[in-house]
Amino acid sequence: MKRCIWFSWKDLSHPRSGGAEVITDFHLRELVKKNYKVYLMTSSYDNAKKKEFYNGYTIIRHNKFYSCQFFYFWWALLLFKFKKNDYVVEEINTIPFLIFLIKKDRLKIFYHQLTEKIWFFETIFPISIFGFIFEKIILKIISLKKIKIIVPSKSTKKNISKYNIHHSLIKVVENLVFFKNKFNKIHYYNNFKNRKIITFIGEIRRMKRIEDLIEIYLSIKKIYPEIKLHIVGKSNSKYAKRMISKNPDISFTGFIEQNKKNDLLKKSSFLVSCSVKEGWGLTITEANKYGTPALVYNVDGLRDSVTNNKNGIIVDDNNKKQFIKKLQFYLDAKNTKEYMSLRESTYSHFINSMKNQKYKKIY
Repeated sequence: MKRCIWFSWKDLSHPRSGGAEVITDFHLRELVKKNYKVYLMTSSYDNAKKKEFYNGYTIIRHNKFYSCQFFYFWWALLLFKFKKNDYVVEEINTIPFLIFLIKKDRLKIFYHQLTEKIWFFETIFPISIFGFIFEKIILKIISLKKIKIIVPSKSTKKNISKYNIHHSLIKVVENLVFFKNKFNKIHYYNNFKNRKIITFIGEIRRMKRIEDLIEIYLSIKKIYPEIKLHIVGKSNSKYAKRMISKNPDISFTGFIEQNKKNDLLKKSSFLVSCSVKEGWGLTITEANKYGTPALVYNVDGLRDSVTNNKNGIIVDDNNKKQFIKKLQFYLDAKNTKEYMSLRESTYSHFINSMKNQKYKKIY
């Protein structure tokens, strides 16, 4: 049996897991279906099992998520012997494991996105400068070694290509989402005439630009006092707590169960996002399932998961005035026909994407 060893800094059960871990789990399950014996080498967390069998693959956990890369590099260099027929995937999400310096063949790198300017949103000086430069050095080494790369979107491929990595070495494997339940137009067509709810889903972090969302919401609230903004996602950071304390009028729900999230998406007029960038907008696909369109900035990942005027609206990056203008147009009762047409288009786009999606193999 072929063996695949996948290095990632978090698994799906990690308290700080997000969309990236959902996608990783999907790829691991696909490898299991292809008769690979799969091992996920990842970080540990409080009360986590060191070894666990999950969804057909084995999870090995060591160290915290911000130091597991260092541990696994030395473990791979000094203690572990790769077999000749081992297939390896090194997932780089901010910090690399550097396994590609040890294992030379049958290795691929999985980039959800490049960190780039996110360093300046999520870390302090001088760590931000060091991280920004270090990432460029890593990409230069990858370029020289001509390592094959997997990415989830065309935007990420275009970004990586800027670092003298030939496009033939970069394979786009789009994130697929499969839903078990049947779809019913009632999900998206009932009672939206008088609803004014906008929703953000994601971890509350600086790179999500929550301040922009709040500023947009407060501006639109002057026109439509009944509008509600729901911010759904993990909120344990100091930044998140500051946002919550400053904005008591906004519903910060924290993490909620899937059923409650689905109910909120059904009721929402728009799923909104002002992120600096994303690997792929997984929550957009979730919202589109109910005909709920997205309203987003024109940034990496979001421009890949939203087709303008098909399953959402794209506005210029950091253009809050344009964002407000579009939101105001579609919330206006005079434009109910245009809004419902957008929901119809969003739902059709989702159904067509479910029918047409095909899985591209990692290996």
